[in-house]
Amino acid sequence: MLSHWIAAARLRTLPLSLSGIVLGTLIARAEVQIDAAIFSLALLTAVFFQVLSNFANDLGDALSGADAQRKGEIRMVASGLISPLSMKKAIYVFAGLSALSGVFLLHIALRNLPVWIFGLFLVLAIISIWSAINYTYGSFSYGYRRLGEVFVIIFFGLVAVGGSYFLQTKFWNSLVLLPGFSVGLLASAVLNLNNMRDMETDLSNGKYTIANYLGFTNSKWYHLMLLLIPIVLPIPFIESGGYSPYSYLYLLIVPALLGHILKVFQIKSCEAYDPELKKVALMTLLYVLLLGFGINL
Repeated sequence: MLSHWIAAARLRTLPLSLSGIVLGTLIARAEVQIDAAIFSLALLTAVFFQVLSNFANDLGDALSGADAQRKGEIRMVASGLISPLSMKKAIYVFAGLSALSGVFLLHIALRNLPVWIFGLFLVLAIISIWSAINYTYGSFSYGYRRLGEVFVIIFFGLVAVGGSYFLQTKFWNSLVLLPGFSVGLLASAVLNLNNMRDMETDLSNGKYTIANYLGFTNSKWYHLMLLLIPIVLPIPFIESGGYSPYSYLYLLIVPALLGHILKVFQIKSCEAYDPELKKVALMTLLYVLLLGFGINL
């Protein structure tokens, strides 16, 4: 049924996956006129990547047994609502869609630049497809090797923000990686909450995450670090760019962030982390919009 595929796509994860594209484009908007076609294609490609990742994650966790006792949302393959073979076919389809959309995006954005730049971005696109599939599926499922946050920081943060900025401006500014790293850390906080919720069942099924390595108490301090560093990181970028004081509008999320952190430290059971996932995802999107639009004021 269509509803099962929509559930497997986990549409609620899309705003988080699009945050880096939005921020990189808003930073570029302060310097150049935005190309709407490039922005639209970047968003579409990111959607394909995220759905591909969610499908592969659904299948990978089902095959490993990690979803057998999951406390959060129902997974489609583990519950028997979608067969493993059907999910494999869907993974191939979305890998192809991701590739087509990504190549078309690069052609539109980079057609007047040296061919080596196109080649560099093409390699990044291929690695992005690989990483989307191999989080918990495939011969090297890095999400089972405590590398999930590393890939999230790279692709949700650095590549998404830095890449979308370059595709619009056609020039590079290394300081853009500071807000990019910030978005990556916030996205990693969402992943960490997910892993904190599942730390007991993950470990029993051979899924090794930073959360179940640190344990119930220390993973909370790790979570605190993931959330507080992004408050400081954009400051050198803002100051060096000579942006207006409105660029600090993103600090308006600090009270909500502190309230969430207090809640996390008060939690006594793993399943109680689940409602906090949506809060951090929404705070990340708000952070991106406040920072991005503040830079343009």
